[in-house]
Formats: sequence, structure tokens, C-alpha cells
Amino acid sequence: ITSIVVQFNYGFFNFKCFANFIKAIYSKNIKIIIFLHSTTDPLLTETKKLKDLSDTLSLCHRLLVHSPSDLNRLKSIGLVDNVSLFPHGILDVKKYSKKVNIIKENHKKFHFSTYGFCLPNKGFPELIKAIALLHKDDFKCRLTLHTALYDSHDSLVFYQNLLSLIDNLKLKNYIKINTSFCSDKDTLKKLSRTDLVIFPYQLTNESASGAVRQAISSSTPVAVTPLSIFEDVLDVVYRLPGCSPSLIAQGLKN
Repeated sequence: ITSIVVQFNYGFFNFKCFANFIKAIYSKNIKIIIFLHSTTDPLLTETKKLKDLSDTLSLCHRLLVHSPSDLNRLKSIGLVDNVSLFPHGILDVKKYSKKVNIIKENHKKFHFSTYGFCLPNKGFPELIKAIALLHKDDFKCRLTLHTALYDSHDSLVFYQNLLSLIDNLKLKNYIKINTSFCSDKDTLKKLSRTDLVIFPYQLTNESASGAVRQAISSSTPVAVTPLSIFEDVLDVVYRLPGCSPSLIAQGLKN
């Protein structure tokens, strides 16, 4: 073995064990490349501070990050020379043709969609409540959530809570959930058949989103909440005015 690549995410590592592992690999003259998918420390976890790994990370041949903010955070803990920006790409796919119907706006029923694993930080409850607010304003729309179940009990419970919310808001005729794990090709086809793909994330320490790139690849317009995870795609998406149901609804209406 001459080189090793590590995909780093805070939740996957015990920092003390991770440091020992890196030092052991380094002692064997093996090049170490680490993709840091986040550089923002969790607020309530004292045992997971990136500065505590700074000496260990300085041993690596290359640290690859996804945003200028990541570069600055690593610089603040003394990591500069071995750090490089590695932007996420988008799928190189044949563009899907979109049939555009010219209809007076107040008679059109918009089809919105969202995409990503069925997990709490995605903001799906807020999006569902936003759809309820739009219906109260007689704004004609429907929503499909393409959200595959994650392999955890929390994901299943979250999915059941979404179904209850849809039922309580009497939106069963307007909101559908697809929990199938689909291929990239099928995902892009599904997203390309909608008018707008929405990413209503509420809170995340991740530096960049892979899911939003699927939507961009589908050639469908994309709307995102104003979080730093989307800062590298702001030139090609619509930025919603906030993360609350009312602000998401306002942004969709605009």
C-alpha cells in the first residue's frame, strides 16, 4: 500500500483512535489523503474538536475540503500547506428535455419536489407546512418527496411522523412520498418532470451538498434555504428567504 484515502465525517470517528490510526499509517511512509466533508465542530461534543487533531492532520499528504470557508477554518488551526479546495462536481449526464407549458400563472398547478435521505435535518416537515400555507392562499401546487429510508430506526420514525403530518394537515391528495432508493438515472428523470426542486434544510454542519447536485443535473430549477452548505451553488439556484414554513412558502410563491 502506497496511499490511503479517508472520507472524514465527525460522526464516524472516535478522535483519539483516529489520531492513533493516522500516526501508525504515517510511520509506514504511506501517503494519507483525507476528504473533510465538514470542518465545523459539533456544538455539544467536547471530544470532537478539529483543533485537537491539528498535529495529526499536519502529517497528511493532502487535506481536501469543499469550500473557502473550510480553508479558512483549517487555516485558523494552523493547517495551510497541505490543504486544497476540492469542489463537488455534478453528474455528467445527457440533459433531459423539459416540456414547457405557457399557462397563465394563476391557473397553473405547480409540481414541486424534494430529494434526499429521510432524515430530520432535511426540513421536510417545514416544507410540508409551507405547502399547507400555500393551499390556504389558494396557490395551486403539489409536492413529491423523493426520500429514501436510511438504515436506521430514526429514519423510519421520521417517515411515519411525516405521514402523520400530511394526514393532520389534510394534504394526502397533494403530497406524496417515494421512499425507494433509486438509481441516478431514475432520480434525474423524476426530478426533471417537476417544476422546482426544493431543499428546505434546517441545520447542518456539512460543507457541501451532494443531493443538490442531483437536482442541478436534472436541469430543473432549484430552491434552497439560506444555509452555508449551499454557498458554493448560489450562482445557479434560487435562495429562499428563510427556513421557517412561512418564509419557505413566501419564497416559493415569489
